[in-house]
Order: sequence, then structure tokens, then C-alpha cells
Amino acid sequence: MTETLENQLNQDIARLYQEADDYNVKITVGEEPNEQTFFAHSVILRARSPFFRAALSHKWRNTQDSEDKITFSKPNIHPKIFRIILKYLYTGTVSFYQKNNDYTSLLIAADELALTSLVDHIQDHIINEDIKWLQRQLVQ
Repeated sequence: MTETLENQLNQDIARLYQEADDYNVKITVGEEPNEQTFFAHSVILRARSPFFRAALSHKWRNTQDSEDKITFSKPNIHPKIFRIILKYLYTGTVSFYQKNNDYTSLLIAADELALTSLVDHIQDHIINEDIKWLQRQLVQ
């Protein structure tokens, strides 16, 4: 008999995001004074993102630091935006509860990281839930 214990699997992977134990990737995002370093697991990044799958391959892999961690830099992505994306990569969830969400930056970053499901989800959310934001963007 085969049973699916998907919820427990999702919770276990989400715990990796929350605790960042045994990480092997350090990703620095943003620019000073808003630069921030995030810790991640290459296996999660590669499984969830075609961009990271290529970027973390042996052909493209960036240097490793003195702690033998893979280092990666994305100065064009704000830490606030990358936090949302990293949570999505680990949990498959994204929250749109904050007022004045920066959908444009989130869409650009998700597209750059080849997260087509996230891009589609953000676009659907804007169209179905936040039409006023979309109208403001069209007026500007």
C-alpha cells in the first residue's frame, strides 16, 4: 500500500528554511546599506529553480569561501524580495498580506530566477485580488 505523507514532507522542508542548518550556499542580495546574506541548501535551490540549477552546476558554480560554502551574489534583488522568493522555494507558499507589496520587483526577480509558477501566481493575484494596484501602475 502506498500512502502520501506530503504534508509532513512539506513541513520538514519548511523547517530547513526556518533553521538553515547544514546549509552549503550563501547568497548575498541587495546593495549597501541594504545588503543581506541568506543561507540555503543547493539541493533545494537546484530542484526548485532552473536558474539555480544552472548557476550551481559545476560549470557555472561560483567560488567557495573559507568555510567551503558556495557563495552567490544578486545585488539587483532587494533582501525583502529575496526573502519572499526563498520562502517560496522552500515552502511553495507566498504571502500577499502586506500593504503596498512591490509586485513589480517580485515579478522581475521571479522571472530572472526562472520561477514561472511564481510569476504566474503573482500575475493571477494582481488580476484577481489587487486590481487597484494594477490600475495605479497603468496610470503611472
